[in-house]
Amino acid sequence: MTVIEQDRSELDFRNSASELDRRAQTQVRVRAYARAWVDRQFQWPEVVDQGRPGVKDTWRYALKGAQCSEGSAVRMLLVAWALVTIPLRVVVAYVDWILERPGRVALAAIFYTLLAQTSWGSFLPWF
Repeated sequence: MTVIEQDRSELDFRNSASELDRRAQTQVRVRAYARAWVDRQFQWPEVVDQGRPGVKDTWRYALKGAQCSEGSAVRMLLVAWALVTIPLRVVVAYVDWILERPGRVALAAIFYTLLAQTSWGSFLPWF
């Protein structure tokens, strides 16, 4: 092998190594960006430090929020979504309220037991 061929092979090796380094750095950057995007999009709500917005706030946001223009199709979809989800949120909020205190849970269990044994509560499952 001549000196020129050796220099070329070393140069090719260095170029391929630097190309691999650039690819690795690009992959690391892409992974970091993807991880940051996922963290921003799917962030858990801060239920420990902050309370959730109330039902009135949710309704106001659906009607007059700055997320879309007044009277648009998106606004109508948001209002329809709020009409579906607000009753569910109210039920979940009351369940959460009951589960906050053991006394409330006991009282709810007693009430459920009594109601399940009446003719009005015959639809309730009883174990």
